[in-house]
Amino acid sequence: ATFRKYIFTLLGTGGSWLLYDIVTYGMGSFYGELSTKMGFGETVLDEARSTLFLQILCLPGWALCIFLLDWVGRKPTQLWGFLGMAVANGALWGYLLYFDDPESASSLWIKGSLLVVGRTLDGAFVGLSTYVIPGEFFPTAVRATFHGISAGLGKLGAVIGSGVFPLLIGSGEHLAFLFASAVCALGIIWTFVLVPNYNVNLLKERLREEQEEAQGNARQRLVRDSVSELEDGSHIRSEMLSFQSLSSPSRSHAGGDAEKGTGGKAQKDGKGHLPDIEEDATTLVSGSSRRDIAQRGIS
Repeated sequence: ATFRKYIFTLLGTGGSWLLYDIVTYGMGSFYGELSTKMGFGETVLDEARSTLFLQILCLPGWALCIFLLDWVGRKPTQLWGFLGMAVANGALWGYLLYFDDPESASSLWIKGSLLVVGRTLDGAFVGLSTYVIPGEFFPTAVRATFHGISAGLGKLGAVIGSGVFPLLIGSGEHLAFLFASAVCALGIIWTFVLVPNYNVNLLKERLREEQEEAQGNARQRLVRDSVSELEDGSHIRSEMLSFQSLSSPSRSHAGGDAEKGTGGKAQKDGKGHLPDIEEDATTLVSGSSRRDIAQRGIS
């Protein structure tokens, strides 16, 4: 029932994580080759230097997004992230195709700035929201499972991106940015339609409902256990009655001898000559069950 209730939300979290990882793993794994084709260097050392420089420039945006996540909201953060990535990668595609001048320093600055914007929105916005949303929104009973399914779909996206981007880069780096922009545009639609919009207050309310449901289930278990104990007590009582019926002939014989020796004392007691096993067993079982129920009710 829980799976059917949250199936579309699971498609939203898992699908958006898949689309995000297609871009971030595809471009991130081959950024060195991309940077060389874009004119940021020619050697392996140049590739490493440009990659390190890009990551350092993205650090302030990643730190800022930790605070923006609560202020803007989870779903809006993901929407704005996908939108920014789509625009930045689309702008890079258009610039490389129509305006790029490999010999111009200003051209390098423009391409570098667009890369920083796209990479910041990649890791700081969408990268954070795709991880946080499935870890918060789903109920406690299925949260770990659904988060794992979402993450698994993300890794499938990483495999797709790692296979597609080398082919695109080999055909022209502008095609890689066009593909990335199209995937991010699809991510906008996917997030808008399938990912839920929620806030911290909704999570607190759901947690309170889950706690109340758990308490109700605990009460039901207590009642079932108490009824089971009473049924066990009735079973013991029936066994004691059977034992009493089997032992009645010998008790009657012993009772006659005792009555002769005591001059009718048993008749004065009015309950026979041995302790009433049935009454003692019933009192013991019912008293124990009542004490058990009372103690559980207090706890």
